[in-house]
Amino acid sequence: MPKPSRLLIVDDSKTARAALRVALADDPEIEVIGEAAERETALALLRERSPDLVTMDVFLRAENGLDLAASIMQTQATPIVVITAANAKDPGLVFRALGSGVLDVCAKLPGRNHPDYEARRARLKRTLKTLARVPVVHRTATPARSATKTLRLSPPEPVRGEVDGSAHGTILLIGASTGGPPVLASLLRALPRPLPLPIAVVQHMAAGSPMGLPSG
Repeated sequence: MPKPSRLLIVDDSKTARAALRVALADDPEIEVIGEAAERETALALLRERSPDLVTMDVFLRAENGLDLAASIMQTQATPIVVITAANAKDPGLVFRALGSGVLDVCAKLPGRNHPDYEARRARLKRTLKTLARVPVVHRTATPARSATKTLRLSPPEPVRGEVDGSAHGTILLIGASTGGPPVLASLLRALPRPLPLPIAVVQHMAAGSPMGLPSG
């Protein structure tokens, strides 16, 4: 039996926290080690208990949960999954969540009498157990700018004239895993314009998650 994933639930609704705890209670691979309704309690539990995973609601009493997620990634980087009653597939929500360091956005479970409850509960448990094992890194307060600095991107000399036949078949391929979108946005903005070759981006995303990069 693998060691259970230790989970911290952050949600300002006592009912929602209880519902999630009950939904996970029968899985020996998940252990809920604490609950928090706001920032200070969540950060204190993170320091004291070092959970393997945090579930985070978007709407907390005094702030947006994504802001708290960003703070956690700056101070004590921990895998975070947003569980929300909002549209979990909304592109704006998903992109901002990923930019804050969140690994995935999931919908809250329906009531226990809902016909899809068991299927969705099983899917959520699989997601949480998988993402609890994902390694994460600390993020700075300005991820887009710092990512460019860390990568030491230096635009090459401007390309003059037409691209000759020697460039035929050449392509710039960029691959990114979880947390890639903000780094991709920074990298793409730092490339020289015009770039004399096509770009292909491969971004790992959870199944069903929409994807988009900010313009500009």
